[in-house]
Amino acid sequence: EFLLSWATINVAISQTPDESIYLPFFTGYSLIRAKIDANSRTTIDNWLHTRYNFYKTQSVRTNNWETIRNLLMIDIAYILNDGTLINQATSDFSTHHNKNYRADGASVDFLGRDAFAYHVYDMEFMGQIGRTLYIKRGRATVDSLVNHRATKWVNLRINSNDSPVLGGSIADAVSFMSPYVMDPANNIHLEFVNTEWAPDKTRADYNKP
Repeated sequence: EFLLSWATINVAISQTPDESIYLPFFTGYSLIRAKIDANSRTTIDNWLHTRYNFYKTQSVRTNNWETIRNLLMIDIAYILNDGTLINQATSDFSTHHNKNYRADGASVDFLGRDAFAYHVYDMEFMGQIGRTLYIKRGRATVDSLVNHRATKWVNLRINSNDSPVLGGSIADAVSFMSPYVMDPANNIHLEFVNTEWAPDKTRADYNKP
């Protein structure tokens, strides 16, 4: 009843991180979808189709916004069990994944915004993509995903005309976090100091560890 009510009034917005608040809705619906009446299922499915089509039209970014967009599309595609949507969503994700990590595992977010927190944020949604693919396609698919190295890394901070080179993997991105997590006293990162986005310098956590 709650999902049906929401489906009649709710529309997606372009602030993709805010859209991540609906992920528990999608998880819950995936659990009950096969058990509810056909009319309710059609109404909620249509709501999800509308959201998917909106996400599909959003600008492609190379940062955590794109990781979130990919997750939203992948989850909806698998909930609806629509092969066309699944292929499209996983293709978009593959394109993003092939640009996201430097060889040492640093993410585009870490470099562009100079923020360890944003690297972790990106990894949070990467992990959820991995969970969905594990459920739907099995462990071997996720092992391959975790160890797949970016094939089109370009250091845009130095030269946007650089030729793509082999980058890092999700495994590398986790390893990149390890010193900060395991020994934070000796591995301090001052957030946003070298950010490319000027408003970061007015944040309360600017220049804070």
